[in-house]
Amino acid sequence: MISSVLLAAAIGAGCPEQTRALNSAAEVIGRTYLDVRVASQIAADVRAWARAGRYGDVCQDRDAFMARFNRDLDVYDGHFHFERPGGEDTGDDWLTAWRAESRKVNAGVREVRVLEGNVGYLRLTSFYPWDLAGPKLKAAFALLAETDGLILDLRQNGGGDDQTAGQLAGAFLGPEVTAVQDVDMRGRKAADPLPKL
Repeated sequence: MISSVLLAAAIGAGCPEQTRALNSAAEVIGRTYLDVRVASQIAADVRAWARAGRYGDVCQDRDAFMARFNRDLDVYDGHFHFERPGGEDTGDDWLTAWRAESRKVNAGVREVRVLEGNVGYLRLTSFYPWDLAGPKLKAAFALLAETDGLILDLRQNGGGDDQTAGQLAGAFLGPEVTAVQDVDMRGRKAADPLPKL
């Protein structure tokens, strides 16, 4: 037991940049994650990873460290994403990669058609940022403008940009609906306003 503790301490001491990064991540998670109880558990686990030298085998490989840390955080919540600060191009810039992918997937607009009975059908697999998705969605809705009904297929939609989702909700619900959800931040609940159309 003592030898494993000493080994973990030696590994942690050999990767001070990782240890600082993990402890900083744990501090932010503990302070800001929505559910206080879950935040404490995740933060404690991340600190334990730092003490144990969990990523010691990739001490000199920042990209491998970030990729593994992100996979480990995904177990708790798929919305976590850890990346190198300062805007360095590390190859792990998921937002840039996601935006670049939008061209290949038509900004999430995967299928648009008019079904028998003059019913429109629109399948969206992601909500890309409005600057990318807006023109595609406007074209889709131009095709569907004279239909008598609409099926909006969001099955297997992985989510994405909340402003784009809000634009769609606002378009369907009209200007009198200003919010469709509340955000609860550790007991402070407030309406999450829809974007202005």
